[in-house]
Amino acid sequence: MLPSKPQHVRLIYFIRNSRSDHNMAIAGAKDLTALDAFTNRLKVDPSVCNREGEVFCAWIPAGIAVRPEDSASSK
Repeated sequence: MLPSKPQHVRLIYFIRNSRSDHNMAIAGAKDLTALDAFTNRLKVDPSVCNREGEVFCAWIPAGIAVRPEDSASSK
């Protein structure tokens, strides 16, 4: 579960060999600069998602669909 009141949330979608072979993570942080730096580290080393720090990160389990939704479209 995301910590309360993250200012920025990012879905990170890694395609491995095909669109059906992928991993997805969700990351959140109060600071966009920290989230950007974390995303770059995650691209190089996916194990950073399991570490604690100023950026929350969790892998989305296989079989779960996640897509971004614009807050204006949910009204």
